[in-house]
Amino acid sequence: MARLIIVETENGTLGPWNGPFTIEAEDLDLPHVVTAYVMTVVNGVSSYNKKAWEESSLLRSYAVECFEEIREDAPEAGQLLENLEVDLSRMPAPLREHAMWKLHRAILACLPGMTFIE
Repeated sequence: MARLIIVETENGTLGPWNGPFTIEAEDLDLPHVVTAYVMTVVNGVSSYNKKAWEESSLLRSYAVECFEEIREDAPEAGQLLENLEVDLSRMPAPLREHAMWKLHRAILACLPGMTFIE
């Protein structure tokens, strides 16, 4: 099972997901694959939403569709996205409430076998 670790950036600078956090992983390809997936969903989903992102059926359906396309077009990348563990133990509590993190967490939660380690 592949593991991502979410950490705060230094001095609050923006990380690859447009928030004050970044990702680390032992597998050097994993951050690139996950970032490509997350940003594809972010760039393609409508910003019009009456609910919180975590509750958005629009976001969920689009994220699943994007994953299925990746799995079909790039099976190796699709395998990296399945059964991920996302370790939040080094992420400060206030950062977990950041709007960009909430959006990205909601996207990651749509992946099959996703586990968040609090």
